[in-house]
Amino acid sequence: MTEDDGRGEKGNGGPKQALPSDVLPPRPTSYTAAELAEMERRERLGGWLLLFFGGAALATAALAFYLFSDEIQQNDEFVRLDPEGPVEEDDSPFFWGEARPEPTESPEADPSESKVAAQRRVEELPTIEATPESGEQTFNFPPPPRENPAPTFLGPPVGSVDRETARALRSGKAQLWQEDGKRGYVLVSEIVSYGPRECRQVSYSQFEQGRQVTSSATQWCRQAKAGKWRVDPRGPE
Repeated sequence: MTEDDGRGEKGNGGPKQALPSDVLPPRPTSYTAAELAEMERRERLGGWLLLFFGGAALATAALAFYLFSDEIQQNDEFVRLDPEGPVEEDDSPFFWGEARPEPTESPEADPSESKVAAQRRVEELPTIEATPESGEQTFNFPPPPRENPAPTFLGPPVGSVDRETARALRSGKAQLWQEDGKRGYVLVSEIVSYGPRECRQVSYSQFEQGRQVTSSATQWCRQAKAGKWRVDPRGPE
């Protein structure tokens, strides 16, 4: 190797070394998963913003067209109303405090003539003949509905509800009785005293045909509080 060749190699920084065959070229810049997610979020946000502003612009244009469509379609033309020629003006001077002309008064009408004219108008009106009054009108309304009379009830058979009757007389409260498939209540009144005698009004009710029928009252009395209750044929005094 000559001296010039040695200087050339030193000036070029030494001999170039060839890259081994198994070394790959440098890869482009890579991004992490977080950076990729952030870039995707920004692109999506930009798309939504573009869509929002585009819709707002369309809505504004539609609103403006709705508000000003009448004026756009009318094509109004403004024409001056000034006359073509010059207007003649009154050059007569005006003085403040001038007296105004007094209004002329109409002659007063004669009251007698107005009365005659009114009477004539009344006479000219057409006469209306009075029609005879119609007779009294009669209305035939249907009678009110009559309720079916309650079936008469004479009370349970004699001696069949003596126990319930004695209990009602002693307690002063209604007692339920049942006999031969029928039932009802023994009803008693408050005690009424006639001297030493105490009496109650006793009646019997029975459930019949969906209602409760009641028999006529009978007076029961006893002598003092220790006496026995018996039917009093004399009735209330």
